[in-house]
Amino acid sequence: MNDNEYLSTLVRNFTKIGVLSEELNETLDSYVYPLLEADRHLSDEETEGLLSFSRGLVDMYSVSTLDPMICYLISCKLVEDADYKQDERALIHALDSQVEAAFAMVELALRLMPCDDIGLTYRQKGIEAGTRLLSYLEKSRFSALPDEDCKEKVLINSRYISSLLYQNCAKEDAENQADLELLQRSMALADDPFYREQAPEYNWDYHTFRCLQYMVSYSERLNQRGMNDEQLECLYGYAERLIYIWESDVNKYRHYCDRHTLDLYQARLGFLTGRLSGDEYKLHLRNLMSQANLFQFGIHDNIMSLFVLDEYLLAAKHLGMDEQDQAALGRQYRNLVLYTNRMPKLDSISFATANISHVLKDYADLPLGGFEEFCLQMVAAMHPLTYVHSLTVASLVRLLASHLLEESPEVFIGFRGAQTTEEVLALSQEILNHAEHAALCHDIGKLFVIEIIMTYGRRLTDQEFAIVKSHSAIGAYILKQHEETKDLFAVALCHHDSGDTLEKRIKNGIIDPSERPFIDITCCADSLDAATDAVGRSYKKGKSFDEVVAELDAESGTRYASYVVDLLHKADLVAEVKAILSEGREENYRRAYKFLYDIASEDTPASS
Repeated sequence: MNDNEYLSTLVRNFTKIGVLSEELNETLDSYVYPLLEADRHLSDEETEGLLSFSRGLVDMYSVSTLDPMICYLISCKLVEDADYKQDERALIHALDSQVEAAFAMVELALRLMPCDDIGLTYRQKGIEAGTRLLSYLEKSRFSALPDEDCKEKVLINSRYISSLLYQNCAKEDAENQADLELLQRSMALADDPFYREQAPEYNWDYHTFRCLQYMVSYSERLNQRGMNDEQLECLYGYAERLIYIWESDVNKYRHYCDRHTLDLYQARLGFLTGRLSGDEYKLHLRNLMSQANLFQFGIHDNIMSLFVLDEYLLAAKHLGMDEQDQAALGRQYRNLVLYTNRMPKLDSISFATANISHVLKDYADLPLGGFEEFCLQMVAAMHPLTYVHSLTVASLVRLLASHLLEESPEVFIGFRGAQTTEEVLALSQEILNHAEHAALCHDIGKLFVIEIIMTYGRRLTDQEFAIVKSHSAIGAYILKQHEETKDLFAVALCHHDSGDTLEKRIKNGIIDPSERPFIDITCCADSLDAATDAVGRSYKKGKSFDEVVAELDAESGTRYASYVVDLLHKADLVAEVKAILSEGREENYRRAYKFLYDIASEDTPASS
C-alpha cells in the first residue's frame, strides 16, 4: 500500500464506520437505552438480551475491553431488576457483570492522574457487588445456589474482588494485610472438601494459581502498595510456590502464565526482600526485555513488551541510572513504539493503554532528550488521527503566530521577559518554535484515555465526557515532569478553557500570563481543524471553513480570543489557512503513513 492508497482506504473505512455508528446508535436508542431507563421490571428475554450484549463488551478472562461504560450501565439495571424480582440466579450473573465492568472503569481511572478520583464511584460499586457475591460463600447459601455456573461465579469473584481493592497509592499495613488475607481465604477454598464437592467441575488448579499470582502482584511497581517486610517475605514464598506449581505441569500452566512473568515476580520480590542487589535486579529486567517478542501480541507477550519496561524504569529511577541503563532505555523506547504500532488495537487496547500510561508517567529522561518525540510517536502508533490533528494544529498555530508577530507583536510581551515590541521581535524564532511545539503536544493527554476516544460513533455519557476532558490536565501533568517539555504544559492544560476560566488560572498563578497568546491561538486552531476534518471528526461530514469561522465569531470574546478570530477574516491569511486544511492536512496524513510504514517495516527490534 502506498500513501495514496492509505488515504483512500482511510476515507472508505471511516465512511463504513459512519454507517455502522448510525446502526449502533439506532440499536442503543431503540433497544438498549429504553430498557435501561424503563420504570418497570424486565422480561426474562430482555434480561438475557442485555446480559448477552454486555458480555461482548467486557471479558476479564481474555483481558478484552470494548465498551465498559455501556456494560456498567447495563449491569446496574440488571442488578436492580434481579433484586426487584428476587431472582437469585439472575442476580449473581448481574453482580458478576457489574464487578467486571466496574473493574474495567477503575483500571481506566487509575491512569487519570491527577484526575483519578473519577474512579471512586466505580470502585465503590464494584466492591459492593463483589461483597454481595462473597456472602454466598456461607456454606448453607452456597449449597442452595441454583446451579454450578452460579457457584463458579461466586468462587471466581472470591479472588477477583481483590483487583478492585488496588489503589494508586501506598496502603497502611493493616489494609494490606486484610487484602492479603482475603486472597488467602479464597485460595483455602480449594482445600475444603465441601466446596470441592459442591463445584466438582470448577478448575481448582487454576483458582489456586490465580490466587497466588494476585498476591504476588501486590509487589508491583516496586511495592507501590507499601507491603511491609513480613508481608514481602510471605509474597516471596508465594512466588517460589508459583514456579514450583508451573514446573510441575508445564504444558498445563503455560496457558495460565509464561515462565518469564514468573521470573519477573521472583526477581522483583528478591530485590525487595534483599536477596538481589539493585544491579542484579536491573540486569534481570534487561534480560527479560531482550526476550520480548515484538511480533506477538498475546497477553503474555504484552506483559513482556509493555509491563517489564515500566518495572525497569522504576528500578532505574529508584536506584540511579548509569550509561548501560540509558542505552537500554533508548532501545526499549524505540521498541515500545514499534510494538504499539503493530499491536491489534481492539482486544489489547485497555491493557496496553494502562501500561503505556505508566511508562509515560515514569519515563526517565535521556541525555539527548527525546521525550516530546517519543510522545508524538506513541500518539501516531496508538491513534494516527490524533497525530495528524496535532501536526495540522501545529501548522495552523505557527502560521497564526507569525501573522500576529507581524501585525501585533505587543501580544507577546512578557515572553521570555520581553518588555517591548523590539524585544519581542528579537525573539521571533523562539516564539514561533514555542507556539509550534506547544501545539504539537497539546493532546498528549489523550494517550491516557484513548479507548474512550476510540468509542467510534457512540454518543458519550456525561462521565465519559468528564474522562475525555481530563486529557488536558493529564497532558499538562506529564509535560511538567520533564525538563524538555515543562514549558509547554500551559497550552495542554488550557486549550479548551473559556476566557473566564483562563483568567482565573492566570489570576491564581497556575499559568504565566505570557502563555495567554499561545493558548488563545491553539484554542482557535484546535477547533478549526477538528471541525473541518471529515475523517477525524466522529466520521461525519466535516464543516466548511466559512461555517466554522461563523461559529468562532459567535463565541469571539468568550470562548475564543477576538484578536485571533479576527485574523480569520483577512483574505491573505485565509488562503494560507485553507491550504493547511486541505493540502497541508493531506500531507500530514501522508506523513503519518510514512512513519507508520517505516515502523511496521522494521524487521529487527533494537536488541537489549
